[in-house]
Amino acid sequence: MKTIGYFSKLITFFALVFFVSCQDEVTEITQPTEQETLVPDSPLARNIFNMSTLSSNASSIVTSTSCLAIDLPFTIIVNGNEIIIETEEDYDIVATIFDEFDDDYDELQIVYPITLILFDYSEVVVNNNDELEFYIEECLNSYNVDDDIECINFEYPITLSLFNTAFQFLETVVVNNDQELFNFLDDDFDDDDVIAAINYPINVILFDGTVISVNNNSELNNIIEANSDDCDDDSNTNLSIDELEALLLECFWKVDDLEIDDQELDDLYEDFLIDFREGGMVVVTGPQSIVYNGTWSLTETTTSIKLNLQIDGLPDLNNAGWVFRKFEDDDDDDEIEVKFRNIEDELELEQVCISTNNEEVQNLRNIITDGSWFVSLYFDDEDDTLDFQNLTFVFNSNGSVDVSNQQSNVVTGSWSSFSNSQNQLKLLLIFPEDSNPLDDLDDDWDVLTITENRIELTDDDDRLTFDKI
Repeated sequence: MKTIGYFSKLITFFALVFFVSCQDEVTEITQPTEQETLVPDSPLARNIFNMSTLSSNASSIVTSTSCLAIDLPFTIIVNGNEIIIETEEDYDIVATIFDEFDDDYDELQIVYPITLILFDYSEVVVNNNDELEFYIEECLNSYNVDDDIECINFEYPITLSLFNTAFQFLETVVVNNDQELFNFLDDDFDDDDVIAAINYPINVILFDGTVISVNNNSELNNIIEANSDDCDDDSNTNLSIDELEALLLECFWKVDDLEIDDQELDDLYEDFLIDFREGGMVVVTGPQSIVYNGTWSLTETTTSIKLNLQIDGLPDLNNAGWVFRKFEDDDDDDEIEVKFRNIEDELELEQVCISTNNEEVQNLRNIITDGSWFVSLYFDDEDDTLDFQNLTFVFNSNGSVDVSNQQSNVVTGSWSSFSNSQNQLKLLLIFPEDSNPLDDLDDDWDVLTITENRIELTDDDDRLTFDKI
């Protein structure tokens, strides 16, 4: 296979890769340490090779593969519409026509001849569908498309220093793009007596546009490994910012995976329930009904959507730059997951909403947001109802609750309703610390009865009743 041929040259190129300063004359070089050496067939050697190969997801709507591209411009006919593809953005027109109807048969015809650019950047003229199919098959057999890394790129130019086997400096080579790097690995550097080194620091660019400075081989490989699959074809990130916001607001979420600084922390958060609310409020309920309050927001750049999550008392979750990476909807397991990343840190949330929008929950929401309420009973070991005398509760549809007294002093807390896995209807109340006596009401109360004018709640032996004013 061609891949083996390319890789033998790649291994020669990276027999020893270590970071050095640019030199203007022949200089004796100290033997590099093991950490500075890239052994043949190492993960970093393969990763750099896979970063340099051609990949064109845009043209795959025409060719059904990303391992080759079509030289622009060219003409196609889509469902009878003639389209001239002059830029990669023009492929979106094809997708739009395909998506116009769900029950139609989509037909695409290429106006030949066209020029194909193969994964090794060589070009070939194709005159018909049979020839195109041949080169697609040849491409797929010659190179494993799944190995291609397109989610992270080098910031060019990159300078490479060449040495002889006595570690004497020979010359520098500057590469300005992926094609030049690939050609250098494949054609220009085929001498067993020459060793090459990357002149660090270099910059790499992540899929969301983040630029990271890299100072050695270990850093480079770690960053590539952490970000290599963030934009693969099976990573469904085609949610708009509005769709992602609606998804987060739709239900509760639990932490399915959390990795910070190479430490797996998801076990610490397995009993936490996250409630994203309208207006930028987020409420997290932990073990023993401990409640954490915070804020959240989504922002959009030209390449990504970012989640800014700030929760008091939960620093592991806090990050202003959680980049949305993947949306997974597994019909077989009835699971919906969203995945975020910040460089090497990962956050994966699983939706928990089996009964958050059922008829019983909606009925409670409709009743509690209609009018004002007062505490007619609060029992916690003893009757403490008088502690709430003259307090008026207004439950707002955005999940906040305003409590005022006769002097119009207002304390704002939060509330939500849901049914747990035992189908028990719940009312969650959260008030600021030291807002005595309101913070005594912090709990996920079981709902006993609901009428238009009364809501009765219980938690073990505690009792709380709201009556409408």
